Amino acid sequence: MAEAGALAPAQVPEEAPLDAAAIRSRVEQLSLKRRRRGVEEEAEVADAEVALGLDSAYQVAEEGMDVLDSSTTAISIDDLDAYLERLRKEVSLADEGNRKVSDEIGVTAETTTNDMIRLDVDSEVLESLLSKLESKGFNHFEASPAPGQSDSSSTDSCRNQSIADKDCIYEVLELDQQIGKSKMNLKMLQSLQRHSFEYFDKEEAIVAHLDRGIDASIKISSDWPLCSYGLKLISLRNSGTHPTNMASSLLSKTKELANGLDLHIRQHLLRFVDAVEEILIRELRSG
Repeated sequence: MAEAGALAPAQVPEEAPLDAAAIRSRVEQLSLKRRRRGVEEEAEVADAEVALGLDSAYQVAEEGMDVLDSSTTAISIDDLDAYLERLRKEVSLADEGNRKVSDEIGVTAETTTNDMIRLDVDSEVLESLLSKLESKGFNHFEASPAPGQSDSSSTDSCRNQSIADKDCIYEVLELDQQIGKSKMNLKMLQSLQRHSFEYFDKEEAIVAHLDRGIDASIKISSDWPLCSYGLKLISLRNSGTHPTNMASSLLSKTKELANGLDLHIRQHLLRFVDAVEEILIRELRSG
């Protein structure tokens, strides 16, 4: 019995019967998962391609913008250089125009100054002429018409006579001026012959030796005769072989009167010395 039990095969549990519906459902689930996974993979690939396309398009656009920026920058620099060059030319033209205007202003100013000088001279001549006419009693050049003569012919005759008189008087005036200049030159030559001068650099003084044995010491400034200050008489003293006896009070008064002369006289050496001599002679006669 024991052997029979030992030799008997072991019993295998009975498997459950296969269900076709369950198997079909399982297959359909796997197929669905497979299709979903394929769709997801295709979507991922499409998304990657789209992203790659966008990146490529952005890169192309960025490169295009870089090229555009570089060309725009180059064009802007060229335009700026051209604009600056045009500004330089305009400034140069403006400077040249200013120089021309300045030159014209200078010429106009010089011409105006010369015209004013001529006008002043003509005015002085006219005033001198009028003074001459007034001193000689020529208050007018009109004359009464002759009996039987028309007013128009009388006016023309008076006008012609007036012009002739004016020309004649103008010539006389010019001759008077020339005579005055000649007299002044003669007086200066006579003064040079009558007086002698010595200059002492250390004292900055000039000693004028007058013809009456009088020495007049005159103080000058370092920039004389260019300065606007007048000469100054600092002393008068007797000298020479035949001196003139004069009191110190007379010399002091002469000195005071000489230093009180007008500036235009004290600025000229010969005129000042002549004036000192005239004052001295006048004081001697009055004393």
